[in-house]
Amino acid sequence: VEELLSRNDIEHFYSKLNYSLRNYLSEKLGVYAEELTRKRITELLDNYNVGVGTTLLLSSLLENIEICLYAPVIADHQARSDYEKATEVISLLEKQLSHASVNL
Repeated sequence: VEELLSRNDIEHFYSKLNYSLRNYLSEKLGVYAEELTRKRITELLDNYNVGVGTTLLLSSLLENIEICLYAPVIADHQARSDYEKATEVISLLEKQLSHASVNL
């Protein structure tokens, strides 16, 4: 993903970021990637007691990714910001999900 960003290949960057993030969430949350709507992700993260701030950050990132996938006129600085946000979200999720117990 970072290589695409450094090559300024914004269209492929967002496609790969979306794919990678959804596969990561699928693995961590134990559901198929196809089931991961933003609403479903929020519900699952709530079940894992993930902090509201992390959930909101992830939701915002997913919304940005969707916008950029379907309306790809975006500045380079937005792509860099979204990459940094993705890195932060994954780091936060790793910490919170590794200590979580599921509330089903």
